Amino acid sequence: MLNCVRHSYLPFYFLLFSPFSLPPRISLLNTLTHSHIHLFTLPLTHSPIHSVNHSLLLNHSHSHSNTHARTHARTHARTHARTHARTHALTHSLTHSPTHSLTHSPTHSLIHSLIHSLTHSPIHSFTHSFTHSLTH
Repeated sequence: MLNCVRHSYLPFYFLLFSPFSLPPRISLLNTLTHSHIHLFTLPLTHSPIHSVNHSLLLNHSHSHSNTHARTHARTHARTHARTHARTHALTHSLTHSPTHSLTHSPTHSLIHSLIHSLTHSPIHSFTHSFTHSLTH
């Protein structure tokens, strides 16, 4: 029984391992494999998802420079705000001392509050940060 089974598979072994039939089979296999890989990778590299990823990678440098500019403007705005606050506190302590208050009328307080409201308005802050981002 075992001999019958062995002999029945012999032609298949010959076809698989024959030195005459192997190179064309390898060539055919390579061609089919190459075609299959190409057909498999073509949709991946030409798909909308690939296009989106490619666009994101291309735009990354541009968005990074924009992010850097925004970060720089924000950092400058914070630094400017801290410096301005310290300067304002120093000026406030000098101009609102008892001696100074005695020598100045309420008109001074009105003018001071008007200037303060102008320099601390959102429009002023935006204009300052926008101008700084343009010049830097």
